[in-house]
Amino acid sequence: MEDRVNSRIIKIENIPTNSKKTISRPILCDVNLNLKDIQEADVDSLSNAVHRSTEQSENAESTENQSNKEISRTAANKTAGDIYYSTTFITDVSSLDNYWVEMDNQSNVKIDEKLSNSYRRATIVELSFDFPFYGYLIKNITISTGGFIFTGNFIHRWLAATQYIAPLMANFDTRLSNNSYIKYVDNGTTFTVEWENVLLQDEPKDGEFTFQTTLLKNGDIIFAYKAIPLIIKSINDALHPVKVGVSDAYVINGSVFYMKKKTIHEYHRVNLKQEDIKNSTVIYLKALPTCLDSKDCDTCLTQVIPNLECAWCPSMNLCSNGRDRHRQDWLTMKCDTEKLVDEGQCSKNE
Repeated sequence: MEDRVNSRIIKIENIPTNSKKTISRPILCDVNLNLKDIQEADVDSLSNAVHRSTEQSENAESTENQSNKEISRTAANKTAGDIYYSTTFITDVSSLDNYWVEMDNQSNVKIDEKLSNSYRRATIVELSFDFPFYGYLIKNITISTGGFIFTGNFIHRWLAATQYIAPLMANFDTRLSNNSYIKYVDNGTTFTVEWENVLLQDEPKDGEFTFQTTLLKNGDIIFAYKAIPLIIKSINDALHPVKVGVSDAYVINGSVFYMKKKTIHEYHRVNLKQEDIKNSTVIYLKALPTCLDSKDCDTCLTQVIPNLECAWCPSMNLCSNGRDRHRQDWLTMKCDTEKLVDEGQCSKNE
């Protein structure tokens, strides 16, 4: 049974998205509202939450691709290794049923009425469980009509730039068809969002797209594609970024000409846009261990995590490599200079 819900939504301005930024370049912007503020604010006051492209230049795209390890192919599947996620591509048509969530069979499915008849809008949903995204626990997510979930704690001018889970970020407009719906369901251990029969605003004749993303309580992420009418890398990105993958960033407080500003630093991205995604494709992103998983000094400094150098910060009781969403506090609490890196230091610090 499906419930139709009217959620408080965020209006996202229609601004050209032809900027070119490298993955290492910080984003300087006003970040003045947290999720609590948004839920209590009027929609009109949030009109500065803007989708803005961060599609990479050719050089940056090459750097991104090099950051992922070589892909090995086996039969109908292939697996890519990475620092934070191990990505498996499943192209066996019969396997889709194992990962696709049939919304009609769920008793607590929500159909968001406003998102199902909107363009460049988003709504905030509270999960029933803490979802570890890059090891950082998040409770609230923001579902966008543009085919992605924003996972940041603050709304800003660059929603589509980073801190996203994107099964297919593109210029979708659910107003174009009475058959377009955005649905979601939370069963306590998984949360699934479905974009059903959505059309591209600039190319509606390309056909209807239907796809899902499922967030698992253990941090794994599933992208499932039921109907993909054209090659994803051929989708026009002049008016809206086109992305497939995940990304995270940290926010640093600062000031520019005596004005308080927050700078968003993207520290990691999984880019899957170039993959051959078609009908019945499944992409499984398995969350790998992170420094944040360790809750005590000994575990932090004895675990071996490839490509991550974990350190223990006594003043924060935190295990980190200094490049995650705790970055601001890591610097404020002087963890960068007072961190422990040797197991023998743990007992001396007790």
